[in-house]
Amino acid sequence: MLLLILVGFILLRLIPYFFWQVPTGYDAGIYLFLFKTFPQIPQWQKLGFSPGLFYLTWPLIKLGIPPESLLIPLQIAAEVFLFGCLYWVVKKLIDKKTALLAVFLLTVSTVQFRAFWYFYVKNVLALGLMILALYFLSQKKLIKTLLFSFLVAIFHLPTFLMLFLIMLLSNLKMAGLAILLGGLAYLTNFQLGIKPFLQPLLTISKGSSGSFYNLTISWLLTLLYLPLAIYGLKKKSNLRPFLAGALICLGWVVMRLFFYNRFFITLNIFLIFWAAIGLRQLMKKYQQHLDIFQFYFAACIIFIVAFVFKTGQPLINRQLLNEIKAFQAEPEAVILSLGRANAAWLMGWTDYPVIAWGYGGEDKYWDREQWQKIFDPVGVEEKVKLFKLLPQPVYVFLNDTSLYQLPELHQPPCFEQKSFHFYKFVCGD
Repeated sequence: MLLLILVGFILLRLIPYFFWQVPTGYDAGIYLFLFKTFPQIPQWQKLGFSPGLFYLTWPLIKLGIPPESLLIPLQIAAEVFLFGCLYWVVKKLIDKKTALLAVFLLTVSTVQFRAFWYFYVKNVLALGLMILALYFLSQKKLIKTLLFSFLVAIFHLPTFLMLFLIMLLSNLKMAGLAILLGGLAYLTNFQLGIKPFLQPLLTISKGSSGSFYNLTISWLLTLLYLPLAIYGLKKKSNLRPFLAGALICLGWVVMRLFFYNRFFITLNIFLIFWAAIGLRQLMKKYQQHLDIFQFYFAACIIFIVAFVFKTGQPLINRQLLNEIKAFQAEPEAVILSLGRANAAWLMGWTDYPVIAWGYGGEDKYWDREQWQKIFDPVGVEEKVKLFKLLPQPVYVFLNDTSLYQLPELHQPPCFEQKSFHFYKFVCGD
């Protein structure tokens, strides 16, 4: 049964690649960019940068493995790692049948599929490591708890900060040691690595919720197992860290603190953990009504399959990605991107500096008002003046929406077409 669930789990995550063959989300471009630059991380990426994953990939790239070829295997491997960690921990803490239910709920979780789709590889790996750290905490295994806490810290700092809060509620001494050990990884990068997370840690978020579904949609997507999680939430001494995790993440999300949309992914893992316990309790209590549970399992499978086919497509098509990969220009050229998602792909699949509004390290030539003029219906002469302020030569990348909305940026005499979506500004002299 475990193998069957695992095969289904992997197949659901391969479906987007059977049909579209383009990395999902837009973080893949940033990962590719960092694969190519690590360990020389640009200043703008040092904000909360977690190096763990890149310590693993750097030797592979040095051995000659193309960075792009690592993207999808790493995305799938991170998911399988989380699957294995959840199964092993629930089996150890409770029993095999409950563990099977836990990984089944993980498989049919639309929230977890969406975390996969967004390409949150470091986040997913850190969730698996966090589960292991909490297991060893529940067993009072000091060295192993600290080891996996340290690994969480270097793989994904936001998850580590949540783990630290969970430890505070579970074991104050362990929490102190964990934060000291985790902090060692960021001693040389405190100002950019940790301080930006500590400042808003206990403040009500205003525009810093993280990229994910809004809370209403996230809660709706958990309705298939949320009642089971509520039913399963019963205090047991060896499950105290997981109870603390559910309560802290719930409080964080409900109060809409820093990064709350993204922390719903962490909360969802705890909901799955407790839902598996609740479902197992109900199945034992109502053994004579197993047909009801079979219907429930079937409904979950149908829902996740429909969800994947409906929402699993990438943000760009293969033709556009190939166009980006094929782009060639003068060595000193820069690319102007008019969308953050576009910027991520351009950074990953080209070797040119990318200027994007509020994103990356090259947004230093226009202020907010000047950026807004690019999108406003002002005369083309005004926009030409702004383009002359940029390093030359500059190429503007226009996605399908921009081609329609900003016709003045791809018309002669100042914009010369180089490909369907790339236009060179030629009035810079």
